[in-house]
Order: sequence, then C-alpha cells, then structure tokens
Amino acid sequence: MLYHHNLSSRTFLKILQSAVTGGKESFMGAAAMLHRDILKYIEKHYEYEKLVNEIKASWSKVRGKVSAKVEGYLPDWAEAQVKVYLVPVGDDAYGVNPIDTNAVVINMRYFKSLEVFIEALAHEVHHKALWKHREAYARLTRNGPRNLRGVFEVINEVVGEGVASIISPNIAPFQKYRKIKNKGNSLKENYRSVEEAIIMVYREEMPGEEAVSKLYPNMGPIYMVGIDMALTIEKEYGTWALREVLDDPSVYKFFKMFNQASSKTVYKYTSQTLKIIKQLQQRMQQIL
Repeated sequence: MLYHHNLSSRTFLKILQSAVTGGKESFMGAAAMLHRDILKYIEKHYEYEKLVNEIKASWSKVRGKVSAKVEGYLPDWAEAQVKVYLVPVGDDAYGVNPIDTNAVVINMRYFKSLEVFIEALAHEVHHKALWKHREAYARLTRNGPRNLRGVFEVINEVVGEGVASIISPNIAPFQKYRKIKNKGNSLKENYRSVEEAIIMVYREEMPGEEAVSKLYPNMGPIYMVGIDMALTIEKEYGTWALREVLDDPSVYKFFKMFNQASSKTVYKYTSQTLKIIKQLQQRMQQIL
C-alpha cells in the first residue's frame, strides 16, 4: 500500500498517530487521503469488520468463485499466486508492486458486499495470472527499442483492463462502460484517443508512460476501449477465442481479431496502427 501511494513508513506512522490521537498535523496529496480514510474507518469500523468476518467465514467459497471467474478468461498456461490484503484506506484495488509481486490490496470501503468483493478480487487476480506478458515487457525493456516498449505499455493495459473488467461486471469500470457505450460518439472518441496515443508513442512524440497516465485515470479510454474490444471478440468468436488470443504477449492477435470482427463495431484501427503492433510482435518473437 505504501509503495502504491508513494509514501514512506515514517509518514504513514505520522498519519496513524494523528488520526488516533486527534492531532492537528496537515497532510497533502495521498497522505491527506489516507488520513481522511483512517478517520472514516475509526468512525465506522464495525461495518468494515462485519465484511472481513464474512469473508473469513466463507473463504473457501470466495476462493472457488474467484478461481472460476478468472480461469474462464485465461490461456491454459496461466497461473497466479496471490496474497490478499484487506485495508480500509487508499485506492480501491491494485496489485502492481515490484516489492511484493504476489500482493493484491483491496480497499473494503469500495466493495461492501461479498459478491462485489469477489469480482474485485477476480479482476486483480486476472492481472497477476498473465505473467507471460510481464516477462515480455521486462525483456523488451532490456533489449527492445524505446518506442516499441512504450507502445506495449499502452496496448497491454488496454487488453489487461478490458478482459479483467468483463469478468467483473458489477464493479466501477464495467458500470461506466454500460453508461457510455450507447452515448453518441463517446466510445468512438475513446478509441480515437487510444489509437492516437499508440501512433504518437511509436513516433517518439510522447513517452509510453505519459500516454498511459493520460488514458488510465478515472477509468478512462484504456478501460472503455479494452472492455469494448474484449466484448466484441467474445460476441463474434466466442470466449474460447478470447482466451486464445491472450496467449500472444504482444497482444497483436487481440487487436487483429477485433479489427476482423463484423462491420457493426464502433471503430476500426487503421492499417498503420496494426503494422506498428505487428512490428512489436515480431520484435518480441526475437527476444522471448
């Protein structure tokens, strides 16, 4: 949690002390958010403890439901070893942590029913299971050109968040998608933002990290486009085909299959973009 919010243990201790003792320290940014969350937890801790006790009492059922949801949308080789941390503070759910690679952190304030908690956990476990994609990125970082690494940063997030979100339809990203999918040109604009970012990163007009930071927040285009692409592939070709294209860590097959779907799709990627992602696939085949 501290890594995710870029805080030191010393700062977190000050936050705890201030919240518990009623201190008057002034915090900024993530520290201020955690301080507010701890105060809310102190006020309603019985509510959160009730959910924790429910999860503990039915953990075998929870684990079975999470596994069933995740396994249905993964290649056969996929596997995940996960340590689940329940906290009452900070962002809703996350698992990117090079210090503890098995960690998944779930904020109980966002998932107050057992079923929604199961979906949130399944979403994060799905990310963990695609270890081949993380290995590909690590090798590309060491042996690949910067522009292709940046392209991968963008498109891998699109695929990862898209598929993980369709297995968790009752949490926020999918709910937002439901609201915008039939709302004028909103979804098409999300696609255009993603494609423009891919091209700009490839041309080195923008770093991949910057592109992700623009497309990711507030369940932005990365989520909306990824969900729509995953649903399109599943509807057109079936869940098995969606699982199969995830076997390609460059995610070229995912983008190609989407583009080959029926003409009723909201958006089609240009040949230029597909050529860029094909180049990424060829590079990955050389280094994997």
